[in-house]
Formats: sequence, structure tokens, C-alpha cells
Amino acid sequence: MEVKLIKKSDNEIMFYVNDISVTLANAVRRSSFEIPIIAIDELEIYANDSALFDEVLAHRVGLIPIKPTRDIVMQEQCSCNGKGCSKCQLKLKLEAEGPCWVYASELKGEGKAIYADMPIVWLDKKQKLKFVAIARKGKATKHAKFQAGLVVYKPVAILKSYNTSYVKQHAQEIQQLCPKKALTVNNNKLLLDAEKCDLCLYCTEHSEAGIKIETSDKDFIFYIETYSYLKPEEIFIKALEVLSSNLTELQKQIKKLK
Repeated sequence: MEVKLIKKSDNEIMFYVNDISVTLANAVRRSSFEIPIIAIDELEIYANDSALFDEVLAHRVGLIPIKPTRDIVMQEQCSCNGKGCSKCQLKLKLEAEGPCWVYASELKGEGKAIYADMPIVWLDKKQKLKFVAIARKGKATKHAKFQAGLVVYKPVAILKSYNTSYVKQHAQEIQQLCPKKALTVNNNKLLLDAEKCDLCLYCTEHSEAGIKIETSDKDFIFYIETYSYLKPEEIFIKALEVLSSNLTELQKQIKKLK
């Protein structure tokens, strides 16, 4: 197995993973839904004169990614037996009066909004909004607001064959054929950029160059984008940890069958 970095930024990472099965690649992707993440889970609304119903407002606030000031445990694993305490809950509050836009940056307390400029609601003159938000740790298998980020993968595209003479005569035309600009001609040879190719197969269907593209069954490109307080590489590592933990638990349960 080999891992090769393609590109990386604060919010995104893309890399090759060679010599694994599609089953393992998909298991890692699905395991990312089980990474525990802290998100706003409940609102105690004291005043809401805005045009939004309380339920709609609570839904919008719940989807705001927050960065907690401290870590907490899952409520079902807490010593309070799910009643709610400082070990399994964080509290934030917001109070505003119009006329103004209310932004996520106005959430104050044991956490702050990662994207401060996210608008919550418009308050007209003399309209008020006041609530206390309770944040808990959960998993995306329960609700999308607990999803750490986007994890996708695609098999590496392989250029298997093409009509050499046609490529020599129509190099410029072929290079313009791919919407993603994944095809290039160098020294009369057709080259495919696997990073750009999204396997739409447009080039194989709309050209007389006889281009044949296949997908690898063991080499994959992973793309991860975070919209939580976890870094993109942390999401991948934690997904592997979740997968390992689940397999260990499965092994224990199978042994009990003997």
C-alpha cells in the first residue's frame, strides 16, 4: 500500500491510495459518518419576533458548524445517565434586536461559529431574538449536523488504448475534447491526467480516436473537505479508527458464537 499526497489546504486534502480494495475504500467513507462531532442540538428560545417559526430557527442554528472551547462526552456515555450536565453539554447564547441581520458570529459561550458570516435571520425594527443553545456530541448516522466533512473517493482512470495515427492528425481537437482538460498530447502520445478525469467517458463516445478508458480496481483518489473543527486529514484518520473499532467489536461478537 502507498499513499501519495496530491494537494492540501486548510479545508481540503486530496491523495492517492494504492493497492486497496473498493470494499475497504467504501468502508472508510461510510465510517466517517460515525465520527463523534459537537453540534448545537437544542434551543431554549426566550424571544423570537422574527419571521421564522421557532422550529425553523432551531433547524438553521443547529446546522451552524461550531468550534467548542472544550471537549465533552457522548450524552449516552455520561455519568449523568443522559440527564444532561457540563460533562456532556456545552452552552451558547445569542441576544439581538433589530433592525439588523443576525449572524453566526453572535453566538457566544462555550464555542464559536466556524463560519462567522453565516446569516441566521433578519430582525426588523424592535424585533428581538434571544435564546440559549445546547450543544452535544453526536454522529452523522443520527443527523447530518454531526457530519465532520465530505469524504469521497473515485477509482483511478487508466488510458488503455487509442488510435495513434488519429491522435497525431487531430491533436488539438482531442485536447479540447475533455470538459475537465484531462487529455493532453505530447510527442504524438495521448496522456490522461487521472486527477482531473471524473470518468464521464465523454471522450470515448464523441471521438473517432478510439479512446478506451478503464478504471482501476485497486487504486483510488480520496478527496476530503472539512466543514467542522477537525482538519481534513484528521477526518480520514478518525474514520480509520472507527472502522478498526467496529471490526474489533465484530470479532468479539463472532467469538461468542463458538
